[in-house]
Amino acid sequence: MITTKQEHLTKKEFFRLLIDLYLKKRWWFLVFIFLMALVQFSVQEKSQGINFFIIFALLYPLLLLYQYYRYAYSDKNENILRVRHHIITEDTIKTYVNDGSMSELKLSTFIKAEKIKQYYLLYLSKNQYLIIKEKEFASAYDRELFENKVFFRIKHQRV
Repeated sequence: MITTKQEHLTKKEFFRLLIDLYLKKRWWFLVFIFLMALVQFSVQEKSQGINFFIIFALLYPLLLLYQYYRYAYSDKNENILRVRHHIITEDTIKTYVNDGSMSELKLSTFIKAEKIKQYYLLYLSKNQYLIIKEKEFASAYDRELFENKVFFRIKHQRV
């Protein structure tokens, strides 16, 4: 049995996690837009359409950051950011939140697991996941036990 320390995500950490997830999935799109803008910018004879594309290519990443910033700093994310701790066994994860609520999830309900920077993401669906910080574990032994027994099992299970 692994017990984590009481931790919570800050709005800033949640924002960075959202940006990291987006960049992991869509980095190629941002690179493509940037390269197309460079190509269009270097063309000698520019038209109005090309100018629009260049402006779009420069503003799109800023609009994306603004959208994720508003989402991460929204008051509606209060449940995600509450203080919580987990008790992890070989077949369940129990999450206790500081408001007195508790949830118990069987490992078989998770469809995917991935690690992004210092976060373990255990996916319940395509866009819903349980976030466990790497520093939540009391010791390196607990973290390794989690990685070997739980994280690896979810990551390699067949759905």
